[in-house]
Amino acid sequence: MGLIYASSDANEAIQVTRANLNAVREMVNRLNQATQKLLNTIGTKGMSGQAYQAGGDLVEELVPPALAELNTIVDRMEGDLRSLIAADQQVNHYGYLDEDHLENLLSLTDSKLSLMHQLQSELNQIGQGAILDGMIASTENQKRQYQQMLDDLRTYNANTAHLFSNITSGTIKLKALVGGLSSSTSANSELKLTEIPFISAKDLINETILNEKLKKMVDKILPKGSLSDKQNLIAILKAEVKELGQDGWDNAAISDYLSYLNRHTLKDAKADQVTAQQKISSYWRSVHNVGSKIYNHVYAASKLKAHDKLDLVINKQLGGYVDQNGFLQLPANSKYHLKDQLSPLNSFYPMIRDSVVKAYGKQKTGLKADDLG
Repeated sequence: MGLIYASSDANEAIQVTRANLNAVREMVNRLNQATQKLLNTIGTKGMSGQAYQAGGDLVEELVPPALAELNTIVDRMEGDLRSLIAADQQVNHYGYLDEDHLENLLSLTDSKLSLMHQLQSELNQIGQGAILDGMIASTENQKRQYQQMLDDLRTYNANTAHLFSNITSGTIKLKALVGGLSSSTSANSELKLTEIPFISAKDLINETILNEKLKKMVDKILPKGSLSDKQNLIAILKAEVKELGQDGWDNAAISDYLSYLNRHTLKDAKADQVTAQQKISSYWRSVHNVGSKIYNHVYAASKLKAHDKLDLVINKQLGGYVDQNGFLQLPANSKYHLKDQLSPLNSFYPMIRDSVVKAYGKQKTGLKADDLG
């Protein structure tokens, strides 16, 4: 599996990291204040004598340098955060980037260009090759855009892969320092400090949380199911979650898909006189059926920007392209496909219309702003 970037996940990583760093700064300040308060009490009534003085000397010798080191680590982390934000600003307008998908698109575009050039060569023999110039230029422009997206994704990875490598050592030092002071001065309430758990970007999609959520879902969907049946369904749902992410859906859309299953499976399975597993299989087919009830539900729940939503459904999912006559074509063998016999009243139409208005309504050139338009 290649590199994947999602602007929603990156933004969440930035927000969580910023919150963590602020919390650690506050913790270091509180540790420093607590240490000074402890040292100031040495020699006072109830805390005098050689033992207390020796303890104070040890604290004074060890804690300030440790706090200084922690501040240095946090400074580096804040620098890493600034680097992450700068790198994200170069790619977040894409919304979602998938290295494998982009490589596939480039390969398909190369094949399309090869066929076009062959056809143009044949048409040149009768003096009609120029009719393909516009289509070839448009396809070459599309290829350049795909290549730019791929290059930007790889540059983002190169600029961020090394960031926050010092989180672990900083967390260990902080926990050790907090634990040592708290346990050795339990009588002083000012020193009973709380650990700060770090959450790295890689931990944002927490498999433990997902497992717990799926277990609760499956217990509800299969109340009388065997342990084996439940484990099999959890494995299926985990695979579906992963695949939906690879298809370009964001976390909000994927969560909505799971919530839909959680709410409707039992009722719909009973109404259709099928098993819960069979119903979930039909939902999985339907979520790839653009315009179906569940697809529309997931599309509406997605937090992707309007332009990114349109790009997702038309380009990434339906594999659309403009033919030589200027008409949009949707390959029949696409993994995602339009629902058969879409009713004029289907909610898919107003959702797409709203996305178009949000994406292009304020553009001076309207739909001519880019190739997607």
